[in-house]
Amino acid sequence: MAEPTLDDVAKHLASLSDGAILQALETVALGFGLQAATRVKKGMNTRKLRPRTGRLRASVRSTVKRKKTALRVTLSAGNRKVPYIFAHEFGLTQKPKNAKYLRIPLRFAKTRAGVDRYSTPLRSSAPDLFYAAKSKKGNLLLWHREKKEPWYVLKKSVKIPKAPTVGPAFLWLEKNMIPALADAVDFELKGLK
Repeated sequence: MAEPTLDDVAKHLASLSDGAILQALETVALGFGLQAATRVKKGMNTRKLRPRTGRLRASVRSTVKRKKTALRVTLSAGNRKVPYIFAHEFGLTQKPKNAKYLRIPLRFAKTRAGVDRYSTPLRSSAPDLFYAAKSKKGNLLLWHREKKEPWYVLKKSVKIPKAPTVGPAFLWLEKNMIPALADAVDFELKGLK
């Protein structure tokens, strides 16, 4: 059998149902997008990223948008309520905004969910409950007056290390989806032979 000509290809593409190839590509892209989102969510459940509320994991999305003759695959995480994805993905040095020190809660200062018991500044919520003192190692601590134990470590800055999850999942998506899209096009074009 002779190789198909360009006219044969054009006729075959025209004979396919309206947008059949694009529909097949969209189906493949949706499947890979969901797999990539699952990879991001699994990556967020590690020792580096210990989930407290699950809002970051719940913000992970993969979308496929179809425009005339093109597809756009998007993998995203974070939103206005979860802005800290960038700190996890790229790392960050956090410095205090309205004070001299960052207040890092120790075990006694956290609830069972791992949240600071005093989310507001201590000078307004518990002005006389804590006092500052240095530890034997030279760390500046806030001690609870009544319980006589350290509740907070005070730091001038804290370095949050990189713990990328979205970037590696997107690289996986790019590497694995493109061959699958080529296979889907080949399958649709098999009618030429």
